[in-house]
Amino acid sequence: HTSVSFNTLSKVDKLVASDMSDLREACNFVFYPFSGPDFLYPFTLFPDAEIYFMIGLESAGSICADINKSASYYKTYTKSLNIYMRSSFFRTLSMKNDLDNEEIDGTVPVISMLMALKECKIVSISYKKFTDEGGLEDSDKSGKLAEIKFTKNSTPDYVQTLYYFS
Repeated sequence: HTSVSFNTLSKVDKLVASDMSDLREACNFVFYPFSGPDFLYPFTLFPDAEIYFMIGLESAGSICADINKSASYYKTYTKSLNIYMRSSFFRTLSMKNDLDNEEIDGTVPVISMLMALKECKIVSISYKKFTDEGGLEDSDKSGKLAEIKFTKNSTPDYVQTLYYFS
């Protein structure tokens, strides 16, 4: 089921590489409102951005203790995300059930899965909270803001950061 989604993304990648390469190179920060867990599009459009800031209505969910599961493990998630993996977009009504069940309890597990499918390695996942001054600090409990630090297999020394805010 992932082939349709990845075929679509391959076309997006070719379009951006040919028509927007200067923008791709200059973009260091990606802001993606109403994203849900859709990591694939911003990563495909801007694979070298330092920071991705995604916002959605869906909960961040749990942080898995084993953050670098294999791609084959995450493929079991595609049953719950069948529509997305076939069409490469999330439907708001479907996400309510897809992201709140025994297997998946929010966006972080799905974003982790999509990172694994794009051959990224997660360095760390943590919860954050905003300070009164607008900065970020660690949070002991699950919250509305998750921070995922990751690298691409092709650039293991370049750490990128994704923030998901619910």
